[in-house]
Amino acid sequence: MGLLCVVLWRTWSIRNSVVHRLPFDAGEDIFEWANHFVREGNTASSVLNTTDGQLNNQSKIWKPPNQGLYKINCDAAINLVGCLVGCGVVIRNEKGLIMAASSQRMLASFPSHIAEATAILCGIQLAIDTGLNPIIVESDAAVVVEWINCGDVLYSEIGVIISDIKNLLQQIQCAAVAFAPRSAN
Repeated sequence: MGLLCVVLWRTWSIRNSVVHRLPFDAGEDIFEWANHFVREGNTASSVLNTTDGQLNNQSKIWKPPNQGLYKINCDAAINLVGCLVGCGVVIRNEKGLIMAASSQRMLASFPSHIAEATAILCGIQLAIDTGLNPIIVESDAAVVVEWINCGDVLYSEIGVIISDIKNLLQQIQCAAVAFAPRSAN
């Protein structure tokens, strides 16, 4: 039933693009797009359900990376009233010393998973700009971490950001992109 609804929604969206003379992909396979979209949603749901149970077993304090690595901790905050999104990044060495940090405020209004992915993107870019590598990236956004680590192409709105993250990761030595609970991030 969910797949049928997404197919109808995508068909209606393309119809609106035609009516309003907006660009759209004329060669797009609607069924394939809808199938990917539904799978992404199912993956997100399963990751959220799994992560809740794993939190009790994981360390709830920040731990430094192994010698020779830099750990990037990323987080995002959203102010819906002011339409603001904030991204924060801290890069530390094996002694826990802060090697680089950044915070950015954007006039934007988008969902939390996009804000979290943007924070990760900013963190990796900061590591590249400062020459701090190899890296480990940690985020408390379990779904976003799962999407970065999976090999699938994402067709939803976050797909472009995840693709940018994966492209940046190819430019730098990255040991891992991992979930860390908020208390350890």
